Amino acid sequence: MALLRQDSDTATSDPPRGSFEEQIAVLNLTKEIMLKLNEASLINKVSEPVLWHTDLHMGNIYVSEDDLANIVSVIDWQSIVVAPLFLQARFPEFLPVEEDYALGTTDLPRLPPNYNEMDASDQEYEDYKLKDAKLAKVYELSSGSENNQAYKALRIPSFLRELFIRCGEVSDEGAIPLQACLIELSEAWNDLGFVGQCPVTFSEDDLQRHKQQFQEYRDYHKIHELARKILGTDFEGWITPQVDFAAKQRQNKELLQEVMHRSTEYNKSPEEIRRIWPYLERSQTEQPSD
Repeated sequence: MALLRQDSDTATSDPPRGSFEEQIAVLNLTKEIMLKLNEASLINKVSEPVLWHTDLHMGNIYVSEDDLANIVSVIDWQSIVVAPLFLQARFPEFLPVEEDYALGTTDLPRLPPNYNEMDASDQEYEDYKLKDAKLAKVYELSSGSENNQAYKALRIPSFLRELFIRCGEVSDEGAIPLQACLIELSEAWNDLGFVGQCPVTFSEDDLQRHKQQFQEYRDYHKIHELARKILGTDFEGWITPQVDFAAKQRQNKELLQEVMHRSTEYNKSPEEIRRIWPYLERSQTEQPSD
């Protein structure tokens, strides 16, 4: 709340985030909810403090030149913290999971039923997703046998875990993701074992307004996620030194033109796509550094 009040301009800028008043109101509702998360609640069973590397991607893992299966070093520990297990447990960055990933089952992921009806590019994308989903399932099941507490923490409902994460991001991301957590929690209140009525309720008008806001927020981030995945980079635009930077710049420009051409798929105009493209300035002005 203090961060929001210090910078009212940021509180209403991109990404779609809700008004300043909505952001403050959602944070107040979150305070009410957290007063009910006592030691008898689900999260207490997996809340022991642990050390967990939260940025485990291929750029931070060094392997032996003689044996690629032999990890010799893991770097980038400067932001690591000790925190409750249910907040730390996650899939590594190199094993991303989609929203439709079936957590908690032993069934291996499969291609969609209409796979054979798709064109070649869509089939290629589904093949890519299936490979990632299979690797993630192996990681999940291995955690169940090798580290059962971590496995239990992975199965904590995402909206319950993200309630703690999203409230700390409102000054950056706005109220919409946190409000989504509150709505899901209010709907699942009794199923999670809480006694009595949820202290937070939403009217039908609230839900409809949130649905529209969340779609705008999701479209915005869908574009950013697409750019990161295809360009093989991260939030800051990091590119491995082995990659031809000029070629990556060209790919960035070509990808931007393609997404602008398909802008209606993201409920935006070509001009809006260009305005929110995450690597526009870098592709035009920056040069690779040593």
